[in-house]
Amino acid sequence: MDLRELRVILGRYIFVAAAAFYLCVIGGILAAVLPDRMYSTSATVVMEINNDLDTGGGAVQQAAFLLPSIEEKAASRSLKDRVSADVAEEFRTTRVDIAATGQSSVIRIRGESTSPFAAEAWVNAVADRIVEEHPRDSAVVLGVLDRAPLKRRPISPDTEPIIISSIVVGLIVGVFSALAADRLKRAFDTSQTIRERLDTTLLGEVPAMRRFGRERRRPVHSLLNGPNPSTDLVAAFDNIRTNVEFRMTQVGAEKVAIVSLTSGAGKSTVTAGLASSMANVCQVVAIEADLRRPKLSEQLGIRLAFGLGDMAAFGYKDLVLQATDQPNLKVLPAGIPAARPADVITSTLPFAIETLTDSSWRVFIDTPPLLGASESAFIVTEAKWVILVLSSTGNDFAGLTEAIQLVNEAGGQLLGVIVNRVPRRRFRRHSYNIATDRSRQATSGAKAPVIPRLPVQRRETAGSSPAPPYSDPY
Repeated sequence: MDLRELRVILGRYIFVAAAAFYLCVIGGILAAVLPDRMYSTSATVVMEINNDLDTGGGAVQQAAFLLPSIEEKAASRSLKDRVSADVAEEFRTTRVDIAATGQSSVIRIRGESTSPFAAEAWVNAVADRIVEEHPRDSAVVLGVLDRAPLKRRPISPDTEPIIISSIVVGLIVGVFSALAADRLKRAFDTSQTIRERLDTTLLGEVPAMRRFGRERRRPVHSLLNGPNPSTDLVAAFDNIRTNVEFRMTQVGAEKVAIVSLTSGAGKSTVTAGLASSMANVCQVVAIEADLRRPKLSEQLGIRLAFGLGDMAAFGYKDLVLQATDQPNLKVLPAGIPAARPADVITSTLPFAIETLTDSSWRVFIDTPPLLGASESAFIVTEAKWVILVLSSTGNDFAGLTEAIQLVNEAGGQLLGVIVNRVPRRRFRRHSYNIATDRSRQATSGAKAPVIPRLPVQRRETAGSSPAPPYSDPY
């Protein structure tokens, strides 16, 4: 996620972020104001050696022995009962916590209370009582070095740091609340929501690839038609193929641009899967028009092939279509890297589309994202019909209205929407495929019947050749 996407989300959910921010600030203010203010003060008592009585040199050992007992005595209840007579009557019922800590020959007596006057009076009274009750004939003499001053500034709660911390926490919580609201909203962005809000068709959903395992290392073409195919992907693209074929027949579309709003939505994966699935029922040509980050050829099992870049650089007059493992699927790759992809697209794509339109082949164009690529609008204009790919894990739903507006401004018409990277758990709740029956047969020990593969009837239109003209560079 970049700053632009974060700004869009914050602008869309500004009320959620503001509510979370103000709740944190109000909570910080209450935490700084509601608790009772505590005041603290301390007095210092020192132990000195009486040289007149210390004839044997044992005053030091006696001081070390007296130090723990004085600490316990200062905090004892019995001393407080005796000291209460020395404290002003108005402070006798005020709670004051007394504690003493000693180090070497110094004893610090500290008191905390909700009243600064009570804390001062009690600490000084305790210090005086400890000195008075100490034996006069002892080799160690106690004396008050510093009396407890009146402290008018409370030690807790510390108002300023609490309020500043609540503001910082409120900003962080506000941002995360907006992100959580956006994620929650996208979780409930179903097909019904897309239809009601945007009056468009949800063509299907593609399950997310597994993070670990073979799916991440295998191209889509292999996952659909190779050994050990992914049943979830096969079922998903078969459903998408049915819906896309119905919509293309309904509107009379022969060429479709597959595009996303931003990069990372998986449009090349969707294009490869749709083209591979559609090739099972009709003749298909997939054009790799994303010259900036070409990935379609790799997803269809083609590497380092001639394509649009070679046509522009060397002036090929015929299409250079590459064959795949499927007889009905051809690919027009990106070709050599182009310094100016927009110039290559504007000079080669119209010829390719015009040539393929005269045939019975259906054309799917892998188009760069609408944002960030100047040639995307040109491709949409040439193709006219557009399939928009959204990622369920990104922020594409937030920019769905903007994507449709860009398509309309380019003169295109939205054929439908495909949602990519749908969680497998939600996808499998609504899927019904042959894998369930096969697993039951394997469990019961029954042998699955062999289903013969029937030849596919190719669709041909009157007055057109069954295949487009293309040259094989090999």
